[in-house]
Order: sequence, then C-alpha cells, then structure tokens
Amino acid sequence: MTKIELSKLGFELVKEVEILLPLYHVKSDDYTILEYESDILRAKSTVLKEGGCLPDNLKDSTLISGWGSKLVQKHSALAEKVAQFHKSYNCIMQSIT
Repeated sequence: MTKIELSKLGFELVKEVEILLPLYHVKSDDYTILEYESDILRAKSTVLKEGGCLPDNLKDSTLISGWGSKLVQKHSALAEKVAQFHKSYNCIMQSIT
C-alpha cells in the first residue's frame, strides 16, 4: 500500500470513529478515547499525505491500548482496521527513515 492509499484509508477511519462519538457521553472515557483516536488517525494521515512530523502526543493509538480495551470489545471490526492502519503506518515510516 502506498502512502497516499494509506492516507485515504486513515481519513476514512476518522469518519468511522467519529460516527461513534454520539453514542457516548461527552465526558465519558469512551468518548475521550474515540476523540483522541480520531485526532491520531487524522494526524498520521496528514503526515502521510503532506509530510512533516507527528507530534509525540499523537504517536500511540488510544483505541488499541489498555485504556481502549472495552471499546475494542464493542467495536472489534473497527478496532482491527485501526490496528492494521497503525501497523501499516509504522512500516511505511520505518522504510522512509
């Protein structure tokens, strides 16, 4: 997969994650995890598309973490796609450096 293809996939995942936000209370951990994840996916997709550096606070997935484990169980198909995106992103970025 090319950087541009992965970037497009990342932006699609942002939409999928954001669709879930109204299901959770704005002050809940689940909402915060999904909100952070959408920011992380958007930032990584932008780096793939436009170049630049990823801020340290946006490097690690919140959904695919201990904090997001409850959401992974609820939304396993989405979590699998998000995990694959992060894995592919890391592979592409390692091949560049």
